[in-house]
Amino acid sequence: MRELAGRLSITAATDVSDGLAVDLPRLLAASRKAAAVSLDALPLSEGFNDLTAAVGCDRLTLCKAGGEDFEVLFAAPRAQREAIDRAGRELGLRLTRIGTIEDGPPGRVRWLDREGNELRPNVEGYDHFRGTL
Repeated sequence: MRELAGRLSITAATDVSDGLAVDLPRLLAASRKAAAVSLDALPLSEGFNDLTAAVGCDRLTLCKAGGEDFEVLFAAPRAQREAIDRAGRELGLRLTRIGTIEDGPPGRVRWLDREGNELRPNVEGYDHFRGTL
């Protein structure tokens, strides 16, 4: 990530260890931005899809709420798209564009289906501070 960041104007970044539904709003709130995410753009492996089918779990719900993936989520200016794609290829990184940053209430995420319709899933990721001490 450090080498990628050295080539680009990355404006915000975080790991996705607590689930996308938790970590993305945190990044957005800190940046005073909102986002729209295309659920169909999320990179899901064939093994992940096989597992969710075998246990009868919705793959997109688990993908948003699951953690321990330790993927890196980052934002960069739209003008950097070609440079990001090129840097990913040159560095051997699989980079996936999953959405766009937009104006709106800080921390808000609009989850979109493949037709661009907004979904309102009731999904939470992992919260280290929930409950009692």
